[in-house]
Amino acid sequence: MPRLHAQRVTIPIHKIGVDERNPRLPPQQSQREAIRAMIEQQGEKIVHLAADITEHGLSEAERFMAIVPDNQRFPYVSLDGNRRLVALKLLQEPTLADGVLSGRWFSRLLKIAELFAKDPIKEVELAVFDSREHGALWVARRHSVNLNGIGQDPWDAMEKHRFDAWRGVASREWQVLQFVHEHGNLSPADVKRLPKVPMSTLLRLIGDSYVKEQLGLEYRNNLVVTNLPNEEVIKPLRRIILDLLDRKEDVTTLDSKADRKRYIDNLALTEKPSSTASLTHFHRLGQKERFVAPPAIASKACPEPLPVAPKSAFRKLINERTTIAPSSCQLAIGQPRIQDIYQELQQLDITAHATAGAVLLRLFVELSLDHFLARLTERIEATTSVAEKLEAAAKYFSANGSLGEDECVYMRKISDRNSVLLPNVDSLSVYVHTQVAAPLPADLRQQWDALQPILRLIWS
Repeated sequence: MPRLHAQRVTIPIHKIGVDERNPRLPPQQSQREAIRAMIEQQGEKIVHLAADITEHGLSEAERFMAIVPDNQRFPYVSLDGNRRLVALKLLQEPTLADGVLSGRWFSRLLKIAELFAKDPIKEVELAVFDSREHGALWVARRHSVNLNGIGQDPWDAMEKHRFDAWRGVASREWQVLQFVHEHGNLSPADVKRLPKVPMSTLLRLIGDSYVKEQLGLEYRNNLVVTNLPNEEVIKPLRRIILDLLDRKEDVTTLDSKADRKRYIDNLALTEKPSSTASLTHFHRLGQKERFVAPPAIASKACPEPLPVAPKSAFRKLINERTTIAPSSCQLAIGQPRIQDIYQELQQLDITAHATAGAVLLRLFVELSLDHFLARLTERIEATTSVAEKLEAAAKYFSANGSLGEDECVYMRKISDRNSVLLPNVDSLSVYVHTQVAAPLPADLRQQWDALQPILRLIWS
């Protein structure tokens, strides 16, 4: 069978239409509907993409895939690359997003479009197929996995960390893992198991302020540094890696600050750094020859400062949200009281009010679950705790195929054990009348992101 070939052409962006049959969306009736539906589905991610295109351009390794449509509204229609195409059209005409993006993100898009106008991209390279069916073969290979090696073969978490380290942006958890690999005197069997370390759990542990203090760690210019000799800091870090590999600790047992403090305090004395071993300088983990002076004693005597990562012009425009619920998540809440709480979750600045945000989040989740379970009284037995309610709802959505397996696994984990955000108590005063520390804003955002799929189903 002869191979089919695509024609390669360079075409102005305004001559390329967005695919109204894009698999990401239901069929659309017009270009305007298709563009606005994509913006609504992507939310702030389309702004992130527009910023990245403005700063870095388009990948020269990836062409747009297109066909010549039967109708002649556009000379070409994009089969693949519709997100990039919408981002480019927004950069040329940001008013297309007016009324779809929230005010904050729309304002950021306007600023990014101003920067884009100084160095615009006016045309792109297309691979034009003779039919939608012909192009579908390659679109499937671009977006599908588990094709027995034919399609995309995505990296696992460890492979991604390895790649980031290769290009000079090693994560904190990767630096710790490599330090233990090189200095931990691990057995050959343990070395083979290192790719199985749960990196997100490791980061949660070493990112804890109490843990860092006890282990003599600091993070400067994206590097892990310590004021302890390597032979001292390796002792607790080696134990942490082995405990994670042996599943003695996991994300559920290291969920809260109290959990992490309990773990570090319970390390054996032989696995804790000596209290008298602190140095007068900081050095990069695993390397003694490069010193980093503490801020109070910085001087010209310190050799060779560590490199500082260049600041992006877009870091102020595109940064982590300061609210628990993203503005792009629109829930059809018919209950005024619950809707008011949800609006607070989209507006409250959790960098300043993390405890209030945690209380509001717990209240919103419990009221949402109560609302949903009340409609299913004949199918699900009455429950009492938030964790039990969450587990009941997750089981229902899992049974009818609405919730993916990965999402179900996470729901089960936070249902199995009380977490900071979903404590197994009936009172919301836990953060006011106990010594539970306020959660980190990143933890609140992460909890929302994990719960968002089930909340969308509840309020669909």
